[in-house]
Amino acid sequence: MSYRHGAEVDTLPAGRELDALVAAHIMGLVQGRDFGEVALHDWYNPDDEYNAALCRRCIESMDWTPAERAARERPGPCNVDPRPYSTDIAVAWNVVEQCVAMFPDHERQVGVDAVALRSALLWRVTLRSRTGAEGATAPVAICRAALKAVELGVRAAPAGEA
Repeated sequence: MSYRHGAEVDTLPAGRELDALVAAHIMGLVQGRDFGEVALHDWYNPDDEYNAALCRRCIESMDWTPAERAARERPGPCNVDPRPYSTDIAVAWNVVEQCVAMFPDHERQVGVDAVALRSALLWRVTLRSRTGAEGATAPVAICRAALKAVELGVRAAPAGEA
């Protein structure tokens, strides 16, 4: 997963790619361990009507057949989506809280504004005083602004602190 800079971040739509960038660069999660393709399933036995095993990592994928559950076999590796940072405002707010913790020395750390433009609503988010981004939804704007704030922090940090 490559990091995208400035203008590229401003064009990323809501979805898995933006969520994965936020997971890795803001939340400190590791692709292949915390999200993404994980080689091994993590089996457990839930107390349900199937009485068969499920994988803790890919349990969200409810398209398992009863035969796959009973056999504890699932074709391919376990694939875990990152949390929906770019589509769920409650999850996106975790990104805001992480950025506040990451950059405590800035006066105006967070600004979230809804701007009415003709017949559309645009969300504008500012982090680290001068770093901002816009989006059609607040979660998208939050994710974009966070990625840009981290990029600015890495470039502005003295050698050895980034």
